[in-house]
Amino acid sequence: MRHLLGILLVLWPMTVNSHDLVPTYPKVKESHVSGIYQVKLSTWNRREEVEYYEIGVFDEDFEPVRFATIEKIVRIQYLSKKKFAVYIKETDLDRAVYICTTSKTKKAKLTRTVISSRVCSKIKR
Repeated sequence: MRHLLGILLVLWPMTVNSHDLVPTYPKVKESHVSGIYQVKLSTWNRREEVEYYEIGVFDEDFEPVRFATIEKIVRIQYLSKKKFAVYIKETDLDRAVYICTTSKTKKAKLTRTVISSRVCSKIKR
C-alpha cells in the first residue's frame, strides 16, 4: 500500500496538457457561396511549448477530405483562443466526419521530448 501511495505522490504533479477544440459536435451550415458548407470552431492552446496547430478534415477512417480555410496552420499563443471556419464542398460533405487540430512543434525549440496531440470534433449530422 505504501508503494502505491508513493507512486501516486510522484506521478500526481505530472499532468498532461493538450488543446481544446469546441464545439465537440459542430453543426454544418450553408455558406454564402453555393455548394459550399461552413463549420465554425474555436481552439484553445494550453501547451506552453506549442504555438502552431494544423487544421484537418477526415473521413470515418481518418483519411483526409478536401477542405478550405483561411490558414491550414494557425498560430495560437499559450493560453489564447483562436476562432476559425472550415469550408467543405457539398460533394465532399458526406465523407467528412471529423475536423481536427494537430499540434506542430518547431525543431529549434526541442529541448526535451514533446508529444504531438490531435484533438477532433465530430461533425453533427
